[in-house]
Amino acid sequence: MTARCSICSINFPIGYTRCQRCAGRLDHVDNACPDDDWQQRAAEDDPGEDSGDLRLRVHRMEQLQQLGLGLEASFQLATETDVVARARHLIGRGCPPDTAARILV
Repeated sequence: MTARCSICSINFPIGYTRCQRCAGRLDHVDNACPDDDWQQRAAEDDPGEDSGDLRLRVHRMEQLQQLGLGLEASFQLATETDVVARARHLIGRGCPPDTAARILV
């Protein structure tokens, strides 16, 4: 059993709860082993995104998931700066989370 970051695609040894690269929450995966190079990959900087931007994106993803949006929609929408407020507005007015995700995409 291992813990996987869905953002960075790194498999960590069991016991970790946050990605060591982006600080995102880890999902537990059965029948998987930690990546052999997980420490090196966790220490790498993503040339396309600085660590502050990545942490902000993770934070937005977590907020969107708490509102009921799925992982894929949250990942896709998290790059937009005002997406959480717009999602809260739609859901607060009675829009189901899956419909809100389709509107926001």
